[in-house]
Amino acid sequence: MAIRTQYTLLHLLYEMMVSLTVLNSGLVHVYASLQASRSEMWGYCEVPPESIGQLTQAFVSEWTSAVDEMSRHWELAPCR
Repeated sequence: MAIRTQYTLLHLLYEMMVSLTVLNSGLVHVYASLQASRSEMWGYCEVPPESIGQLTQAFVSEWTSAVDEMSRHWELAPCR
């Protein structure tokens, strides 16, 4: 049981470190911009840069809130 608990805690710590690094390094914005500018995202149609910017901001907002939500739960002590 102790080994499983130790593994779980190390796994959670690793996930937290990776998520916060991605958030703090600006990779969320880079990836959001890449995804928003993909032609498949728009049904292979031409779209104005303003629309790509809006979708990029929507991605950044959603993904940042998801990482914030996960990190908020990590601040709490693990329970069974």
